[in-house]
Amino acid sequence: MGATLWEERERFIRNSPIFDFHKINTPVLIVQGTRDHICHAEAGPIFSSLNRLDKVAQLVLYDEEHSQGSWCQANVEDYYNRIFEWLNKFL
Repeated sequence: MGATLWEERERFIRNSPIFDFHKINTPVLIVQGTRDHICHAEAGPIFSSLNRLDKVAQLVLYDEEHSQGSWCQANVEDYYNRIFEWLNKFL
């Protein structure tokens, strides 16, 4: 953004999706491998924030998995089962 958080605090807040979580009305399923190139440590605070706002959310982390497409067969099957269960429950 061309500046640090300390230099442009309000700009960072305006551009951070976390400050719009209160607007979420759709159930959120967060699925990630713990070795994914996108930091899985961010999934926890997102999930916690949604829970604190009484939003329907679930966090599923697959230990030692990278990005989807390279997962072991058991985790792929579990992933798809969870997706189908989620969709059946909320659609």
